[in-house]
Amino acid sequence: MAKKLNITVVGAGKGGPSMAAHLASMGFDVTLYEQPAFAHKIKPFIRRSGIRCSGEVKGFFKPAAMTTDAKRAVADADVVMTAAMAMGHDAIAKTILPHMKDGALLAFNTGYYACLRYWPKVRRLKKKVLLAETDILPYLCLRTGPHSVRIDGIKKELGVACIPASDTAEAVRLLNRTKILRFFARKHSLEVSLSSMNLLFHAPIVLFNMAASENTKGNYVFYREGVSPGIGKIIHAMDAERIAVGRKLGVELTDCVKATKRLYDKYNVRGKTIDQCLASNLAYAKDVFPMPSIRDFAVFHQDLAYGLPPIVELGKLLKVATPVTRMIVDIANLVCETDYAKEGLNLRKLGIAGMTRGKLLRYLETGRK
Repeated sequence: MAKKLNITVVGAGKGGPSMAAHLASMGFDVTLYEQPAFAHKIKPFIRRSGIRCSGEVKGFFKPAAMTTDAKRAVADADVVMTAAMAMGHDAIAKTILPHMKDGALLAFNTGYYACLRYWPKVRRLKKKVLLAETDILPYLCLRTGPHSVRIDGIKKELGVACIPASDTAEAVRLLNRTKILRFFARKHSLEVSLSSMNLLFHAPIVLFNMAASENTKGNYVFYREGVSPGIGKIIHAMDAERIAVGRKLGVELTDCVKATKRLYDKYNVRGKTIDQCLASNLAYAKDVFPMPSIRDFAVFHQDLAYGLPPIVELGKLLKVATPVTRMIVDIANLVCETDYAKEGLNLRKLGIAGMTRGKLLRYLETGRK
């Protein structure tokens, strides 16, 4: 009989405590870790010696440990699940990779090109660490108080891939032992990053509800009051561009309607268009996201700085037109007075600028340029 996994969850915002509570509810020895710079996020849970969770997982759960000490958190972990936002991934990788044990798995949820970003670091280690990313965070969740979270939805299944792709099968095996949901293998890590529905939903909803986003500071039910048939058409156009980029990379990405129905199969998702699907999704019924400003809305910034510009640049590289996705990035640049391709991720930072399609696919498969 296989020994029970030691699991560490990184990030004490909303996703990390939700994952830690879920895992603890299933009897896992789970450690919740937060970077020292964000100790204020984990201290309320430490003071209460646990996490109060409501929604899909109910109760008060005590992780085996909660800490800001990276070595203590990951030295014995078989699986390290990163549930922090993409803006924190660089610091997390730098801090925890040196302390991970040989044969352990580091999985980023949501990926935002994490395999491409951190494979050079992992490859230089004098030990074997599996580097994986998943399509999206397993949960739709909120931080409801200093020491409490609410899980409004748990996805049905998520895709996974590693660099090199030959490590994916072992990553899937380990992740499925967590029992969070069903994980399945994707062809390569770019298929995973391009499969995130975050890339399609957040930016157009915020930008085309700009008056409500700015004047009410986000005080509207995001996926219901913020979505209309017109915004749905914009999302479908972005989706078509995403799928076209995927085809050039040898994968057939699932369209946004089918993907949403599959992710939330027990939440009454109905309709033929994405606006209908989002409006009917019971998991989205309560989602109101505070926005101090559009630029300071974390999920918006994450998608613009770490998600959409690489799609536009991949389109250029692979000769796929992406005018609608580019329009979204251009409007965001104007409104937020920045250049997200320079501020965030681009193909140069991912280490794949100027690659031919064939060379890029070989790199994803083998991890060698």
